[in-house]
Amino acid sequence: MKVDLHSHTADHSACSTVSAVEMVRAAKARGLDGLVISDHHHHLTDAERRALQRAVPGIRVFRGTEIGVGRIHGRDAEWEDLVVVSGVPCPHVASVPADQVDRLGDFVRRSGALTILAHPFRYHEGIAFDLDRFTPDAVEIASLNVDAADHDRIAELAARHGMRLVSNSDTHHTNEVALFYVDLDDEVDSELELADAIRRGAFTLAAHEPALRQREVWVEPLERLARRVLERGGGLEEFLAAGGAYAAIFARVADGGSHLPNRRALGLRNVGAPTRNASG
Repeated sequence: MKVDLHSHTADHSACSTVSAVEMVRAAKARGLDGLVISDHHHHLTDAERRALQRAVPGIRVFRGTEIGVGRIHGRDAEWEDLVVVSGVPCPHVASVPADQVDRLGDFVRRSGALTILAHPFRYHEGIAFDLDRFTPDAVEIASLNVDAADHDRIAELAARHGMRLVSNSDTHHTNEVALFYVDLDDEVDSELELADAIRRGAFTLAAHEPALRQREVWVEPLERLARRVLERGGGLEEFLAAGGAYAAIFARVADGGSHLPNRRALGLRNVGAPTRNASG
């Protein structure tokens, strides 16, 4: 069962450009069996989920929320994004201060929610909260916002703290959905069953190959341009003037990274020990 665990829609996330119906329809067209809608600080209501299921039959819609953990505001802001997949709303949808992160553990124990550390090292070095106080069930090793150069240290982080490695799209547009996903060994019908499958490691990391190649064809020439500009001492303005349409690509290349998708993650499965919340 193919499920993308991380997606954003314009219904409730300002960073997205497409409606939830459009996103679910695109996910089905790319062969997914399930999609987690994980809009920022919003958990789909029962009515919203039913409407999506009626509009796009033949694919399961699971509910999630992306929340911030750490110092979200202020001059010294430093935080992590956490995807919380659950059948009930997370009470901490606004944000969770780093020194109160164990409150999430209480919610997980009560609800059986699945927690995923999204795109580690995207904003800063290190992790903005104590993983010994609260350990997510899984961590993204591949997504639109994970630098492939971080593969080894994400794998080491997962092994050290007993987190599963997952691959998600973190999509904000229909052409990105299913870029990466997890291929579950068995069918699941609910957020609880999905959480249990991830905790047990009963899945393989996978990707939609045409979408992956489309991403590579778009990113590769932009990264070559960024490197040429940097080699001659130029900056972002020169990159954009030369046709580099995406500032984030220049910034990541300047930092020694890449926006190319992480193919090393494909085929990985059952990485690490069972997570702390695994059943059985």
